[in-house]
Amino acid sequence: MALVQAILLLLARALGARLGRAVVAVALGVPFLLLVPWLDGDVVPLPLGSVQSMVPGGEQVAPVPHDLLNDTVLQLLPWEQEVRRAYQEGRLPLWSERLEGGSSPWVNPQAVVLAPLSSAARLLPIERSPLALLLLKLMVAIEGAWILGRTVGAGRSAALLAGLGFGLGGGMVGWALYPLAEVTAWLPWLVAGAIVVGRRPTPRAIVAVGVITATVLLSGHPETAFAGCLLAALAGLTLRRVRRGWRRTLLPLGLAACLGAGLAAVQWLPFITYVPRTFKADFVENSHAEPRPAGPTRGLTYPGASWALVAPLHPSTFGRPYVDEHLGPGNWAATAPLYGGLVALAGLLGALARPSRRVVPFLATVLVCLLLAIGFAPLLSLHGVVPLLAASNANRYLMAGSVAVAAVSALGLDRLLRGPSAEGWWRRLGLGLTGCLLVSLVLPWLRAVPWSPRIALCWLLLLMAATARRFTKAQRLVALLLVVGLDLGPWARAHIPRSPASHWPRTTELVDQIRHRADPGSWRVVGQGRAAYPGVLPWLGLAELRPHNSIADARQVRGLMAVLGFDPGQEYFARSRARDHPFLDFLNVRVVVQKTQQSGAWGMELRDRALPRVFLAQRSRWIEEEQIEGALESLSDARVVLHPAGAQGVTAGTERQWAEGTVRFVERWDGHAVVATSSPGPSLLATSWPQPEGWTARVDGGELQSAQRINGAYAAFDLPPGDHRVELRFVPPGFVPGAVLSLLSTVLAAVGLTVARWKERLRLRLD
Repeated sequence: MALVQAILLLLARALGARLGRAVVAVALGVPFLLLVPWLDGDVVPLPLGSVQSMVPGGEQVAPVPHDLLNDTVLQLLPWEQEVRRAYQEGRLPLWSERLEGGSSPWVNPQAVVLAPLSSAARLLPIERSPLALLLLKLMVAIEGAWILGRTVGAGRSAALLAGLGFGLGGGMVGWALYPLAEVTAWLPWLVAGAIVVGRRPTPRAIVAVGVITATVLLSGHPETAFAGCLLAALAGLTLRRVRRGWRRTLLPLGLAACLGAGLAAVQWLPFITYVPRTFKADFVENSHAEPRPAGPTRGLTYPGASWALVAPLHPSTFGRPYVDEHLGPGNWAATAPLYGGLVALAGLLGALARPSRRVVPFLATVLVCLLLAIGFAPLLSLHGVVPLLAASNANRYLMAGSVAVAAVSALGLDRLLRGPSAEGWWRRLGLGLTGCLLVSLVLPWLRAVPWSPRIALCWLLLLMAATARRFTKAQRLVALLLVVGLDLGPWARAHIPRSPASHWPRTTELVDQIRHRADPGSWRVVGQGRAAYPGVLPWLGLAELRPHNSIADARQVRGLMAVLGFDPGQEYFARSRARDHPFLDFLNVRVVVQKTQQSGAWGMELRDRALPRVFLAQRSRWIEEEQIEGALESLSDARVVLHPAGAQGVTAGTERQWAEGTVRFVERWDGHAVVATSSPGPSLLATSWPQPEGWTARVDGGELQSAQRINGAYAAFDLPPGDHRVELRFVPPGFVPGAVLSLLSTVLAAVGLTVARWKERLRLRLD
């Protein structure tokens, strides 16, 4: 935290702001106060309740409400473990043998391979890093919202209240354990920086905003980053100095954006190159291709979504978080960003009572986010026009809305803390608060949730702070701080899982047997039905076959759908039929894990015909692209591989026999292998490694050879007769140009800062 705090002080200084001691103390102390129950290490902020029951041979554990957040342990932690393993071995996490039948964490943004806060948390053991990362996110969020409040013109105390509301509000704690929160924590910094550059574009500020933009892009969630960049651009353009023309504002903002994109290009360019091949993009494209029934163009598309309009008025509009049954659309995590606390609501009403030019971009953002939250059909239809946007979840944009609420509430709270100086404005604020109070009193009765004396006390303190004329500014501040603590403290804690550390997934006797039968470096394992779901096996060091990832290679998923019936598009936790099929032999599956539904007994089936991950094919067949999945299902020999028609200029219906031979591994680590081959004639070196666009081969140190695509999604290479040493390597497409672009952007930023410093020193000497 001290390391990150030092960086934040430098960024704030570059933006022309100064983080005072009080703000730093609050940003460091409040996260610790919130997370006191987790600090002793007996409990962890992860939903581990049902994970141990997914471990082969593990005990059955009753599900708990926070199991809704199980992606943190079935996706994020296995990815994090593989990233850590790569760095510990002294290599970049370009490839993982254990994940999803072989995949690249580098092209997966949510693996946060270069995210600054996640990288800082990697200094600790993986068991402690979720808590450390959560502390860092909250600290960055509180200080960023304070700087944003100060940038738009609020006082220190009002900005501090807005920062606390943002850090403890639903925009942060609703997705606290996910990369969404890491991106959201940086968004106030980005918006404040865009405003500073739009007003006074100094070289230092431009470079700082470029660094913040790169941080946002690398922090793991493209949808939230996209929404935040839109808000930053809108704020920077609309809050510019009136005397500055559009060109003089657009140029520095565009320069900062290009610098940020260049700095992040080393990861973002491979990701953008890979996106069209993902299962999510393929699913959206097929959905658009199918004829849609005529539907309403007006109204709401989510049942019960209209309650989102009153969600900011009460913390239990949809019930008590993770205690009651969720009473609204979506789930607890999806609706949490709608609630930012009663103090933020008072600030929002204060800003609405006398709106100014400074609140326009933020109020517009809040309005759009509310319409998306209630499922306003015309807006969702517009969102679905662009394929890449249609692939995203609209409710993820609510995090940008929470940043906008923090900025608006800072301005409104600044007026509230000054006292009743403008009678008209004060009267309108009082009427607004009274109306909201009446609605909040009726909500528990309408929604059948318990009435809360704590919330009633918060409203009483809030009304006293807003209407008592004899209160001093210090007394109003104390009252509002009490409201923040009483209101958001317990509510924020309710969103964070609390699992005994003893529930951390651990090995069992059956897992040890599987490891003995299927050496994790040589063979893969798959579960029958939902047994040993994909994220569990890599966590235990076993190589998994099935992806639990919306951006898995679409061609790989289609093959698994055809043979295993594994269809994550129709069923989030998809079942698999791990039948005795030659395609499983091709996929290097040595063990099938089973679990009896009635008795809950675990078992495993050993498969002796599985092929190594690299072997010499026996025969090739060229068929039409759309027929590959059906041909895989009817496959009778694992050494017969399928090529798409047109590849290597070969027409459909062609077959070719290859010479037999031997393959032996000489060297091997993730994403790199050296094999020795021997064959009397031309042969085809086939692999069960997906993403063939990234695989290359060098035969006997000769020219680089790109991979052919076989069986829909896997890599293969032609070999001449004889004995050969073949070096296989995976590098994500776009990685090399992205690395060059990032290096050039870093050099340009350093040169720009150096030149600006020389000019400043020269000017001072001349003066």
